[in-house]
Amino acid sequence: MIRTPAWARPAGLAVVTVVFICGIFIGLAQASETKSWRLLSDSPPFPQMFFFPQGVYDPVRHRVLAIDGDRQGEPLVVYVFDPTPQPHWSVLSGSGPDPQKRLLPSTVYDPVRDRLLLFGGDSVPEVDVWALPLSGTLSWERLATLGAPPPGRWGHSTIYDPIHDRVILYGGREFASTPPGYPSDVWALSLSSNTWSALAPGGTAPPGRERHGALYDPEGRRMILFGGDVEFGFQTRTCRNDLWELSLADSVAWSEIHVAGSVPPPRTAFGTVYDPVRHRMLVHGGMADQDALQPDELWALSLDGQPAWETISTPDTPRGRSYPIDVYDPVRDQLLACGGRGYPQTSALSLSDPRQWEAVLPPFPLPAPSARSRHAVVHDSRRDRFFVFGGLFSPLDSTMWSFEPESSTQWRSIGSPTFFPGSYAFADESQAAVFDSLGDRIIIQSYDQAWSFPATGPTAWSRLGPSLPDADASIGVDPGVTLDSRRNRLLVTGGVVFRPKFNDYTESGIWSLSLGASPEWNLVGTLPQRFGAAGHAAFCDPIRDRLVVVGGYYRSNGLRGDYGVGVWSTPLDSALHWTDLGSTSGTTPGGPPDERVAFDPRLNRLFVFADSSVWTRGADDTGPWRQIELSSARPVVSVPVTYDPVRDQVLALFASGPGSDHVQAWALSLAPMSVSLLEAFRTPDAIALKWRSSTAIGRSTMIERREDSGDVNLGAIAFDSYGLAAFTDHDARPDRDYSYRVGVADADSMWHSSWVSVPQHGSARLALLGPRPNPAIGRFELTVSLPGGGPARLEVFDVRGRRCLSRDVGRLGPGTHSIAIDASAALRPGVYHARLERSGEIRVTRLVLIR
Repeated sequence: MIRTPAWARPAGLAVVTVVFICGIFIGLAQASETKSWRLLSDSPPFPQMFFFPQGVYDPVRHRVLAIDGDRQGEPLVVYVFDPTPQPHWSVLSGSGPDPQKRLLPSTVYDPVRDRLLLFGGDSVPEVDVWALPLSGTLSWERLATLGAPPPGRWGHSTIYDPIHDRVILYGGREFASTPPGYPSDVWALSLSSNTWSALAPGGTAPPGRERHGALYDPEGRRMILFGGDVEFGFQTRTCRNDLWELSLADSVAWSEIHVAGSVPPPRTAFGTVYDPVRHRMLVHGGMADQDALQPDELWALSLDGQPAWETISTPDTPRGRSYPIDVYDPVRDQLLACGGRGYPQTSALSLSDPRQWEAVLPPFPLPAPSARSRHAVVHDSRRDRFFVFGGLFSPLDSTMWSFEPESSTQWRSIGSPTFFPGSYAFADESQAAVFDSLGDRIIIQSYDQAWSFPATGPTAWSRLGPSLPDADASIGVDPGVTLDSRRNRLLVTGGVVFRPKFNDYTESGIWSLSLGASPEWNLVGTLPQRFGAAGHAAFCDPIRDRLVVVGGYYRSNGLRGDYGVGVWSTPLDSALHWTDLGSTSGTTPGGPPDERVAFDPRLNRLFVFADSSVWTRGADDTGPWRQIELSSARPVVSVPVTYDPVRDQVLALFASGPGSDHVQAWALSLAPMSVSLLEAFRTPDAIALKWRSSTAIGRSTMIERREDSGDVNLGAIAFDSYGLAAFTDHDARPDRDYSYRVGVADADSMWHSSWVSVPQHGSARLALLGPRPNPAIGRFELTVSLPGGGPARLEVFDVRGRRCLSRDVGRLGPGTHSIAIDASAALRPGVYHARLERSGEIRVTRLVLIR
């Protein structure tokens, strides 16, 4: 098929002349020794991730105040969620000695003195009281209380009694008691005198408990108590769903509230909110027995007349959560659910019809994933995008994502496909996934089973072929996984076998899984390491038809050792025989799994990413590793990296710049410095040029025009994050040929691209432009420019000089022609050279085929 490129067609009434570029399309000079990282995307972090949070509503400033009980012993931090004008989290900064973090204290807002009060918590032998004024100087103060304080406890409840200007404290779990003790005592702290007193309510007291819900009912002048849990022995927990009231009027007395009809299932660590408009108690989320998450259901208890429970159903219920930070927002008459344990989503539910949850922060659909590590990344070579899934990350974001480096919306959610057994294996250090272009699917090796997921849309994972034969149920943890595209098979190398009551050990076997109609496993060889390996990097080199293994660790007879950055290779077209390619001299970086490795098959080079340093050497070069000089800001790389064959770069999709907590995607170009002219438009009074370079991004660049009197600097141009730069020469005359080149600052010198010619209209010259795309997957286009009629031939040769394809293009006549070539059946993956020959003149370009 022959067609004119889209950029060469007239647009509207503009006078456009196609420009023919002479010689080789890409301007190259000697390889630059300096490389540059560039930031591809930078998304704000998700909201604060909490562990054991609780919060109160600040009615004066219409905001939520939250504290967290993780990492005890550190200063307590107060987090603030402001719903307006733009919803955001921040930290409330103050002065003075902060109270230390403690597990499950209680908090109360004091409306008379406009302050936050904190009571007790784990690691505190008696209930201490801290106050943080919210106006004036923000400084925590430990209150000097009178009277005997309550014994130390955590998981208790506190409510503010406005009639008596006091705080009522109930229950909780005793401090440092074995077995756990759950007192059912009631205490009062007078805020006018800071005096503690133990109350002696009448009636039958409820059984003691922790992590229950309590609120103050102003109309009934009473405390309402619901749910909670007690622990009997290690990890034996019983949750409650009983309902009690403590009268706080003239006499203090307990009584149980019996409710007819349906009641919420037993639960603990849930949200409790008072709805003053409808005079009811709201119970949200929580955990059931043995710490199982409850569905994100919402129950309402009417406090008028005969109490009754009802469920509040919505069409878009969020995910279940424990320890939710729930408050009533009187400004908008809504429930604000500001996340929970391990759940950073902030949502709002209107309590008047229609009752609809709204994603407040982050908004839906999610613009980008949350930060993560130990995930899998694979390149979808059919669509030039990268799949990201698995790993250790926010449970809010348990979805698959795609990353498209050159798209205006780089991150796209793939949805939440049904995952497969053993999915936690993706917290491993090694890459366990590949993209199968022929099958248009992702393949993952998890333990002894391969799984596949179609790349065309969200659906369920499915088993791929049989289980690995004669394998222990846990074999394959931390294996090397790679795709041998020439033989259409998956290769799985090594892995750890965990043996209960026995010593763990690392496997040395190399298994292949055929990917045809009837997948079968075959043992094809063994790894070169004496004790097998796991956590190593394994790469199929499609150009040299070999397997390359880097680093790893071993386990044997209770010992563990590391192979460092050792390198081994074996051909794949015969029985496996390994060559040790380890460096014999010089300083070496660390190796996998602690460091990250990428392999560039075109340059035949290995790259090791160690924190903020990058090391390289030829895969076959047993000489020393060389640390790459980096000329710009650099990220900290502690996440999996992947080679981008289209742009000849390494992607670190969740690396981070120093001091940044944003979700960032970084790229490091591996190619020598290069700049290519993508498009050129000539009008009667101007020449518009569009350049591309992945190596000039972030560097000082300029464009020059060649004149008879010498080279003229036309000014600076800038390559954007996509590697594109545009320039229009308004001083070009229509009756002249012009040549242009780009200069790029490289360390202390200036690198220059080759000159490209822009002839006047009608003066076409012989040219062979670089293939699109490059690398290609079977199909690609070559663009030729012919100055006239006569014989001309386009040929494709492999690296050994054998001619693989030949086309007669002279019959096309003068002009520019795009020639589509389908080489999926004729050419294997590898490096090729295309040659255009006419009347003794030759033009050459290079292309790479992948699969």
